Amino acid sequence: MGGIIVKQALIIANNESTNYPGIKSSVSAILFLGTPHKGSPSAEYADILFKIANVIIIGSQMSRWTGPLRKELVHSLRTNAKDLLHIAQDFRVHTGTMKIASFIEQQNMRGLNERIVDDSSGVTGASTERVVPMPGCDHRAICRHGERNSNYKKLLAAIRDGIPSSQLIPPSLDGTIKVDSQFTAEESDCLRSLAFPELDHRFQGISQALDDTCTWLDSYSQYQEWLQHQNVTKHQGLFWIKGKPGSGKSVLMKYTLKQILRDHPASTVISFFFNARGSSLEQCTLGLFRSLLHQLFRQHRELLREFLPYFKTKRDTYHSDWKWSLGELQEFFQSLITSFRVPSLFIFLDALDECDQAEVKTLFNFLARMTTRASSTHNRLSVCMSSRDYPHIKRRQMQ
Repeated sequence: MGGIIVKQALIIANNESTNYPGIKSSVSAILFLGTPHKGSPSAEYADILFKIANVIIIGSQMSRWTGPLRKELVHSLRTNAKDLLHIAQDFRVHTGTMKIASFIEQQNMRGLNERIVDDSSGVTGASTERVVPMPGCDHRAICRHGERNSNYKKLLAAIRDGIPSSQLIPPSLDGTIKVDSQFTAEESDCLRSLAFPELDHRFQGISQALDDTCTWLDSYSQYQEWLQHQNVTKHQGLFWIKGKPGSGKSVLMKYTLKQILRDHPASTVISFFFNARGSSLEQCTLGLFRSLLHQLFRQHRELLREFLPYFKTKRDTYHSDWKWSLGELQEFFQSLITSFRVPSLFIFLDALDECDQAEVKTLFNFLARMTTRASSTHNRLSVCMSSRDYPHIKRRQMQ
């Protein structure tokens, strides 16, 4: 029934856009799992649903507040019921370019010898709809999957497909350095003290990967070990992409970063793309740590609040005539990493050879210490770097 409620809510949001501004335009996709858009082919569907719902309610803590479900509330779910048909027709009119994925159970409900929602009832008829059969699933199991289950992967693929590409870019890599209204004035001032105009110029200037040009990396065993956090004692959380000038390293880095943003939504992803032709902050580790902390704080407000006392001390002592130093930012960043305040963190560093060469080896050693400590304590810190073959610094030199 939840899917039908979602459809009706969107219809109302569209028809009463003054009262509910921005709701419909904010929805890019909907996944329906066993939703009876046209009711059930079973004449007893309402009675079946009534019994199932009450078994669930009575057997849970909900019963003390809700009581049993009223039978009349589900009678409208019979096949081709008037209310359902009106909702279905109105919804199809308002879908526009919204992506719709309807997942259909393929197994009979135990004890009923039939499917609750079949191939006919489980579809909306929208022009943008994709119908996905779910083998081995009955009406209850259609939303219960382990992460290795093939049906889970179908759901995940539909979610990925429904996310606008613009939302696959993390805060601070969206072409601006504006501060969201969710932050207080003092928090916003702190974030601006870390930001600089060229914060993401290099990232934005890198071309998108052409179709299938970077997918080879997915079959590379060393990359998969790093990505899946396997054999950590061998790679220590570091993955290093090397190549000749103009070989597409930065394009590959941007592609990989966006893939991880899409496939690992629970992880935190931050990055810095060095730029030898850019401003001084784009070429040095001070700019690196200003950018990384800016991104971390945008994604983890609680960390920003821990940093605020440092900002207030600087501001109150020096007023407007001050700048962050490399040492204090690196020290705070290290304290966050070594205390593992961010459970799963991916860091992308592109074009290390375009960093000030006097700082490169120090940066390598810093990263190696951080990833080694993380791996020794079974925490996830994954660093992906790219550079030309120069400077010639090997893994053993970084320990």
